[in-house]
Amino acid sequence: MKTQKSSKHFLQFFLLLIFALCFFSCTKAINETAFVSKLDIIDVNISAGQYDSAIKMLNKLSSDSLGSFQLLGIVKRYLKLGETQHAENLLKKSIKKLPDNVELNAVYSHFLLNQNRLEEAEYHAKKLVGTNFASMYSEVMFRKTL
Repeated sequence: MKTQKSSKHFLQFFLLLIFALCFFSCTKAINETAFVSKLDIIDVNISAGQYDSAIKMLNKLSSDSLGSFQLLGIVKRYLKLGETQHAENLLKKSIKKLPDNVELNAVYSHFLLNQNRLEEAEYHAKKLVGTNFASMYSEVMFRKTL
């Protein structure tokens, strides 16, 4: 009787655990789909020349808690709109939260390099040595010699 009861509790616990895992994985997929849909709407606004609307949507979207690739999607659109200050502010804020993220540091180094802010670019590019983005550090050092 005890073994049957404990087996029943184990089975209930196991089923509850499976349900919870499925629920949270579905929630993540739904959130990712919603984010991509919002970016699509922003892209349509940009294509239609509705820049103010696109910027408002980007501002709202960037206030959410996002992963690095989502943040980079927003930065890309800010830059496309010529909103370099918004892009830089978001990159700084993101790097503050994720200081060792190589993708964020690579994009910010590239951004600073394009702004000819070589000392700042070097600081962020140093974090890329030994990664797939190490060439960014070489580019910064090359530009400093010119």
